[in-house]
Amino acid sequence: MEKVLGLLLVARAVVYAVPDPRGIIINLDEGELTCPCERGLTCDVDKTIVGSITNTNFGVCLDL
Repeated sequence: MEKVLGLLLVARAVVYAVPDPRGIIINLDEGELTCPCERGLTCDVDKTIVGSITNTNFGVCLDL
């Protein structure tokens, strides 16, 4: 039961993960996905588990 609760908490944390000002997001593998964005640009990243599996979890810099 504790393992299931732990998995649910990790899943919720991934869903609500928000990048910090440098555009770094922690994924399930505890690695960092970095976006080489300049100051003032935002980083758009595929933060889903599917993005990790299909290797499309790299970021794109956007000027919003």
